[in-house]
Amino acid sequence: MRILFVSAEYPPESDWGGIAFYVACLAKALTRRRHEVHVLSCFAGQAPSDTVDEGVFVHRRPSVRLPGLGRVGTITGFRRSAAALIAGLSTFFQYRKLRVNFDLIEYPEWGAEGWLFALIRSVPTVAQLHVGTDLIQRHNRFTTAWDARLASAAERFSIRRSDLVVSSSELLVRELRAAGWFTRVEPEILPNPIDLDKWAEAAPISQTSSVVLFCGRLEPLKAPETLIRAVAILRKELPELRAIFAGRSALTRDGVPEFDWVSGGLDLSGCEFVGQVARDQLPNLVATARVLAVPSRFESFSMAALEAMAASRPVVVTSTTGIAELVRANSAGAVVPPDDPAALAEALRPFLKDAHQAENAGRRARVAAETLGADQIAAAREDLYRRAIFNYHERIGKLRPAIHTLSGGRGAA
Repeated sequence: MRILFVSAEYPPESDWGGIAFYVACLAKALTRRRHEVHVLSCFAGQAPSDTVDEGVFVHRRPSVRLPGLGRVGTITGFRRSAAALIAGLSTFFQYRKLRVNFDLIEYPEWGAEGWLFALIRSVPTVAQLHVGTDLIQRHNRFTTAWDARLASAAERFSIRRSDLVVSSSELLVRELRAAGWFTRVEPEILPNPIDLDKWAEAAPISQTSSVVLFCGRLEPLKAPETLIRAVAILRKELPELRAIFAGRSALTRDGVPEFDWVSGGLDLSGCEFVGQVARDQLPNLVATARVLAVPSRFESFSMAALEAMAASRPVVVTSTTGIAELVRANSAGAVVPPDDPAALAEALRPFLKDAHQAENAGRRARVAAETLGADQIAAAREDLYRRAIFNYHERIGKLRPAIHTLSGGRGAA
């Protein structure tokens, strides 16, 4: 197959988050399986370039300049929805300029980059669910403004008119179904892939001390304050305990980082905040930890947890994290309720106190992670792509008789 991934995020230039590394990992695995894979990365100010990354054709392009629309969005406060409109126009415009005939196009629902592909429907499409604007708004405890609602509507449109929808977890499907996202299509569930080799060389847990690691943005959705409170509980019996928080404060309130508001008045003893960590440094950081904590109020999957598992580390995640079922089924750590520091402390305690117990759980975690290796997920992905192509041609086949009738039988295509 000749496959195009539409994704503003692609490493290393757009080292923004999970979408970038999902696309890079899957695209390279599909290339190893002899598919021709292209990535179109389109965002404002990016210099045009065409490169090959381990067999993947990467096309970097700037967004189409629509200064009037951007200005209107700024003045009216509809920045997010204006950005979604521009993203869809830009990606489709740059896609047409590639002049390549693709068998299938995949785009993320996030940012509504695929809304124009969904409208025109000239090529089989797959929409990959990552999180959804309205879920982020709700779990970050924002009041959803009309701007976010319009952006979310564009995201829903892009998935409702795709030929196949894929989600990394059943949890995400349940959340979006409750929000009314699915009317015509029912998503397929396929976890995100991981490059196992990059995480295989972590130092053994026997060489670690009592260190718990948090990787993610410091925002309400990720609930870092729950871990801070759990650390305060644990340090009463484990005074040597350290908690490392890797991530930036993503939001502000009255010009002050949101996390400063949340953590004000909390006991930060033993907590170390190292900020954003370069992607190539993460394996070394994970290797220093004995256990990873994901205290999120909502996490559609959690690549941080999967990466720690691939590094043979146990993980403690909330039940509102998409990877929770994998952790529970493989005894690869523990699953706790969200917003419960005492339960989080109780789950972390045995791993922090006993390196042997952590090592056993870490071995099970690695075995579980190996079921989501990039090559295995790419093979499963092929079947979904073939189904999307079948769905597309079945839909086109049903449309042709109707078009023929409306045209009076004059042989319109």
